[in-house]
Amino acid sequence: MSEQQLSAEHIDVLLTAAVAAPSMHNTQPWRFEVSGHVIDLFLDGSRTLPAEDPTGRAMRIAAGAATFNLRCAAASLGYGTWLGEPEVHAVLDLVLDSDLREIHDWHRRAERARRPDSGTARRPVAEFLSTKEQS
Repeated sequence: MSEQQLSAEHIDVLLTAAVAAPSMHNTQPWRFEVSGHVIDLFLDGSRTLPAEDPTGRAMRIAAGAATFNLRCAAASLGYGTWLGEPEVHAVLDLVLDSDLREIHDWHRRAERARRPDSGTARRPVAEFLSTKEQS
């Protein structure tokens, strides 16, 4: 794994995607810490809703949605992600990964084959898989 720093531009893209996640009453009950290529997501206890969410379930679901958005944004930037320690907080390790880019390129080719020239070519997924296995 490479120990690269995330650029300020990439951090902005990643966190903008994360905070767009839905949360009860838009409380955004999370906070982020960025260190090198690692982004930690912590639940922010000061943003709890004791009457509406006494068990904190909705807060955890919102944090999961923020993590999901962050991981989607990371993939769009060409980063692989690793999620660890979900019981304590979400640790998202972002690493540029050439294999991941190859997978994304394959998905793009499959999507273009499925929808050439804005039309829809309906082909079974198995055809795409057999094409990938041959290459």
